[in-house]
Amino acid sequence: MKHSYMFEDFEVIFILLIFVSIVLSIAFPIVTIRTFEGTLEDRIVDRGNTFLVLKNISNGKTEVFENEDSLLFWKFNSTDFVKDIKPGVIYHFKVNGLRIPIFSMYRNILSFK
Repeated sequence: MKHSYMFEDFEVIFILLIFVSIVLSIAFPIVTIRTFEGTLEDRIVDRGNTFLVLKNISNGKTEVFENEDSLLFWKFNSTDFVKDIKPGVIYHFKVNGLRIPIFSMYRNILSFK
């Protein structure tokens, strides 16, 4: 009797895809961590979300960052960031993620000193 292994192959591929997706969802935020010194230029509030416009001191570029909590990095104080960051003061920022305009993705601020 001839057996078909197509369904079993599909199960293995499906499990591998799930595993790869989980690994990438954890690895992506970690490998995109960057630090820089910068200042707060502006705050933007859009539909309840707060974005911070930061100026990088080393290259002079200004970029918009989101400010969200992150379970992976144990950041649960995003609301405090809005009140604690003052304009004109130089901070050391730790951020992660990528800015991808087509998906409206912004880098996230993890911490500042």
